[in-house]
Amino acid sequence: MLNDRFIVYPETVKSSGVTDTRTNEMNAVTHVYDLVRGKMVVTSEEYRYDNDIPLHYDHGHVLRLALKAEREEGKK
Repeated sequence: MLNDRFIVYPETVKSSGVTDTRTNEMNAVTHVYDLVRGKMVVTSEEYRYDNDIPLHYDHGHVLRLALKAEREEGKK
């Protein structure tokens, strides 16, 4: 959870299939989901990891996107 509003979670999108985790190069993305609006806010660029998927996201960027979306929805 991020700020009691967002769920941040990684997803493996590609695996080399090698079972040795020291050489098993996998690719992932990090998703940020807005619980208030019920929508995906942002998905990161694909990144490589070897073991235990790290989260890749910019906290400030996520909050700016959420505020921008709220302002746009308020104008409707």
